[in-house]
Amino acid sequence: MRAIGMMSGTSLDGVDIARITTDGERVAGFGPTGYRPYGDGERALLRKVLAEGAGLSDRAARPGVLAEAEAFVTAVHAETVELFLADNRIDPAGWHRRGRVPRPDRAAQACLRADGADWRRRRAGAPAQAAGGLRLPRRRPRGRRAGRPAGVTFVDGGDPIACDTGPGNALLDDFMRARTGAPFDRDGDQAARGRVDEGFIARVLVDKFFAQPCPKSLDRNAFASANIGLPDFSVADGAATLSALTAASVARVVAQLPQPPHDWIVAGGAARAIRR
Repeated sequence: MRAIGMMSGTSLDGVDIARITTDGERVAGFGPTGYRPYGDGERALLRKVLAEGAGLSDRAARPGVLAEAEAFVTAVHAETVELFLADNRIDPAGWHRRGRVPRPDRAAQACLRADGADWRRRRAGAPAQAAGGLRLPRRRPRGRRAGRPAGVTFVDGGDPIACDTGPGNALLDDFMRARTGAPFDRDGDQAARGRVDEGFIARVLVDKFFAQPCPKSLDRNAFASANIGLPDFSVADGAATLSALTAASVARVVAQLPQPPHDWIVAGGAARAIRR
């Protein structure tokens, strides 16, 4: 079975797309990948939605800019699929789309079938995303594994355990944009020069979320600057401290797992800075 998946993360960088061949248990082959970046204006629209939607109680409601953003995200995902199929000369006939697109009826024009659309919102929340990748570690050496910065998927031969762990890079990205205008701390340059405020990290980790058992899920704004009393850091110290906060929040979940992971697989943009 060939499967195409898309994801647009909370970093608001763009839409990733990839194809694999799988029997549902093992990955038989990795196909092409693609990426559709968001422009500055598009990111501004999505940030506005995050702010306006923070107090929304009816998840089916689309007041104000939310309707505009929904139409935009749907169109971008459909566009990404269409370009991916064309660039890689893939015949769209027979493809069955599963994933999260706000308007599956419109996105289906590019994806053919969309009865699995918006699966995360309608069913299980963020931890459900782990299901798509839980078999991938079998291609690695044997042992217990965990992956995804800001979220962990634990695989040890049985049912996977998955949950969000903390603010991830969203808080750091927002800090960098507010202080420097840059969308993120490229290659961790600022963080590498800064000093970590361990007291601040300790205060944040007191939040009851970190003691909750898995599975658990976070909204992007749950640890926004205004909610955690972010001090007036220098750029370097702020980047270092917020990066360390992400690592500390991931470490806190280890005590809630059946066993400490033997291997960690780190994915996402932050992996480049970590490797450095």
